[in-house]
Amino acid sequence: MDKVSFIIPTYRRKNFLIEAISSIFKLNRNNIEVEIIVIDDDPFSKIKEVLFQAFYNEKILYFRNNLNMGAGYSRARGLNFATGDFVVFMDDDDIYNNSDFLKMALRELNADKSLSMVGFNAVILNEKTGKVIENNLLNTSGFIDGLKYLKKFSVEIDKPLSTFTTVFSKKHLIYAGIDKVKMLNDTVIYLYSLTTGNAFLRTENIGLYRIHSKNISKTLSQKFIIDNLDEKISLSKKLPFSSYDRVVWNFRQCSDSILYYLGSNYNWKQNKKIKMWVKKQTLILRLFLMTTIRKAILKKRIKVLLHKTK
Repeated sequence: MDKVSFIIPTYRRKNFLIEAISSIFKLNRNNIEVEIIVIDDDPFSKIKEVLFQAFYNEKILYFRNNLNMGAGYSRARGLNFATGDFVVFMDDDDIYNNSDFLKMALRELNADKSLSMVGFNAVILNEKTGKVIENNLLNTSGFIDGLKYLKKFSVEIDKPLSTFTTVFSKKHLIYAGIDKVKMLNDTVIYLYSLTTGNAFLRTENIGLYRIHSKNISKTLSQKFIIDNLDEKISLSKKLPFSSYDRVVWNFRQCSDSILYYLGSNYNWKQNKKIKMWVKKQTLILRLFLMTTIRKAILKKRIKVLLHKTK
């Protein structure tokens, strides 16, 4: 029997968390053992009692951080407790609505042991407006060589939305050394997974990615982004790239992280830590990043000015 560990970091979002866990238990679990690991990032939380009352007959492992450490730390901690052959990293506000999600993923993973992950599509739901976005489909499907995916990750080949859409082989993750990484976000998890195996992407929508005022992505710290950038630079040194390919890859991946953060924090002067990180990089990478950042900030400012004049 296959065993899947769901790792869920949470922080003061009780109702979302209960909905997320409930959606897991609605999945088709015939001949599949499910283990849910909740890492509570609120040192003063009392949600444990609520969880065990709501899911008294299901297997849930609950751990609470002594300090508020962030979702990246909580995911890494959760992985240390996982005993499943396969792992899913789920945020506490995600929801599954395709009951065959696990069945489809495990069928691919068991048929081809070279696969380190099987990913799917998801629908975006704006909680405030109720608007559903279904046109964010992956631009590639089927088998993808791991090294090819690494080189074109998020640039020419899409990354699945978040990580709740993907089942990872724990063996591949551990072999890649991800258990030594202290901060795990979705990109880092995908990149490490692809260093030791291949990928398979399917076209089915398997759940809802919810946009709301308390999304984790809206509360990211500069330290979180810098840790992410450092992981990408460190990982690039282990990849079988030429010097040119490594520079291009670092630029693409690092600019992706920085621009993502600047999307809601575009005042460059206030982002001193990230600014200092960029200045410490090699000359070529630094020049490429600064050019891209300045263009993005200028574009954002023009957009804001145009909005004010309306």
